[in-house]
Amino acid sequence: MNENEPPRIKRLRLALRWSQTRMAEWLGLTQAAVSLMEKGQAESGPVSKLLDLLAAHIDADGAAVAAKAVADPFSNEAAEWSAPGRCGN
Repeated sequence: MNENEPPRIKRLRLALRWSQTRMAEWLGLTQAAVSLMEKGQAESGPVSKLLDLLAAHIDADGAAVAAKAVADPFSNEAAEWSAPGRCGN
């Protein structure tokens, strides 16, 4: 990432057209924690893994290609994505 590019969490959130609050809910964080990460605070390991999952479902143009599973990470479809051999597992 170059210094003019926003942190990954912000790029993903904007691509999904989510608020910081929605991103925080999906990640199991507070809105304040998302805000801090968007300002450069390092991602924790678990947050990084969840962001990897989101990034795997954003196409090159930044559009969400699997909105249902991204919206509901506990659905059967989402479980298939996290199966071994998917999303870098």
